[in-house]
Amino acid sequence: MPDGYDDEAREDLLAKAAQAWEPDPAFDPRAIGDGSGEDGVLCYLRAYYQRVATEDLAPPSRLAAVAQAHARLGLSRPQGRALVQVREPADAQLHVVSRSGLVVDIVIDDMAYLVDSVTTELNRHEAEIRLLVHPLLRVRRDVTGALRGILGVCGDVSTGIPGEPVADEITESWIHVELGPPRDNVTADQLAAALRHVLDDVRVAVEDQARMGAMARSLAQDLGGEPGSDRAEHGDLLRWLAD
Repeated sequence: MPDGYDDEAREDLLAKAAQAWEPDPAFDPRAIGDGSGEDGVLCYLRAYYQRVATEDLAPPSRLAAVAQAHARLGLSRPQGRALVQVREPADAQLHVVSRSGLVVDIVIDDMAYLVDSVTTELNRHEAEIRLLVHPLLRVRRDVTGALRGILGVCGDVSTGIPGEPVADEITESWIHVELGPPRDNVTADQLAAALRHVLDDVRVAVEDQARMGAMARSLAQDLGGEPGSDRAEHGDLLRWLAD
């Protein structure tokens, strides 16, 4: 299939999804716009599904429902906090396989080890991962954590390097996972609490990584030792770990 046809089909599907967006008096679609003057919902849908191949996209009503449920979760996120929601699928799932499964939505600062940590925790609860969508979104939030815009797909109003956040922007990981029923019978609330705990651990590890590396190199330097000695080998191991 020619790329142009694929792009046209994708844009048509996302435009129909924007039309299927459910009106919600508690939700202002302008909160997810990017300041370009274009349709804020359509811009958000392009950003949300930019990593999903066109052939893997769902019907418009489900594309809208999934992205809207995730946007509601992400409307307010205090600095440094992970938002986690575990819910029944209802109509807000991309591929209807089983109504007895669960859907996980996460909004968090982008950092290393997120997807591996989330999938490992889900595997620990023996929950079959049927679908995972992981957009990286450049967003603007005010000092309270309220969402003020999603950038980078429609008009990009940043003045920094393309693709890089500027002073008042942050890059967030928005993770959407569709699961089969966990075999250990964990409840939605219990699974959400477990995922928050794991994500808190990831944040601590990532933030502490530079300090740990510096400490390891300092210890390696202090060990000294003649080449080939145990002390020298221990120092080499610490340097290797730090690198």
